[in-house]
Amino acid sequence: MELICNGYRCGGGPRAPLRGTRLCAGCTRALAADLTALPGLHDQCGQLLGGSDSRPPATRTTGSSVPGLPFNTSAADTRAAILAITASWSGLVARERRITPPPRTVGDLARFLLRHLPWLVAHPAAPELSREIAETARAARQVADPQPLRRVRIGDCVEPGCPGWLTALVRSGGAGLSAEVVCSAQSAHRWPTQEWARLGSRLSQTPSGGCRWLGATEIAQLWRVSTGSVYRMASEHRWSRSHRCGRVYYSADDVCNAFAARAGA
Repeated sequence: MELICNGYRCGGGPRAPLRGTRLCAGCTRALAADLTALPGLHDQCGQLLGGSDSRPPATRTTGSSVPGLPFNTSAADTRAAILAITASWSGLVARERRITPPPRTVGDLARFLLRHLPWLVAHPAAPELSREIAETARAARQVADPQPLRRVRIGDCVEPGCPGWLTALVRSGGAGLSAEVVCSAQSAHRWPTQEWARLGSRLSQTPSGGCRWLGATEIAQLWRVSTGSVYRMASEHRWSRSHRCGRVYYSADDVCNAFAARAGA
């Protein structure tokens, strides 16, 4: 077996594959996460085709046979790509393992690949599988959720031994604000909005090489509160602050502690 992981996220980096496989633990988890997400992304792109999405179009459209009804070709191409990729890899599994292939739907195909993931990550083509699934999922996310994205760096990763740093990805759309925290080193290290209280508690316990600072706007977006609430909490909890270029920034450790205590209460 390979001594170096050649998965999409490592790209031949220094991490060693899991015993008997071609991918490291991080790339294996990321592959599983992308496969799990593909059916939902396929459905989201389908909603864009049907016009049920209320967001302003951010992907190219063209005319259809029905006057006045646009057709989102980016969404259609993405759906076709998801189906083609999952069907192709499922076909490889079925042929080489001499088993019956699943029905040709993205949900069935993705579940089939997940069931056979231990075999797939040991296959010589595992790095190509990792790359194709990751690129397909990334392209699908860009089509399914084209809202403007803000990146807010909030500190070091809380997972033991991980050298990455955490960045909050904040999107604003018709349904309001949404945020997800991701790690720079391991894509499997991610926390959706509903897990922020737990993450905040872990961040407050993680030593860092220096104080991390967040602006009031970023705090309001990440924790879904008004900026007025941020200023009030900063005063009540006496957050450490820093003034830069006319803006006030607050200690991320103080912020995380305060919101973790608030969630516990």
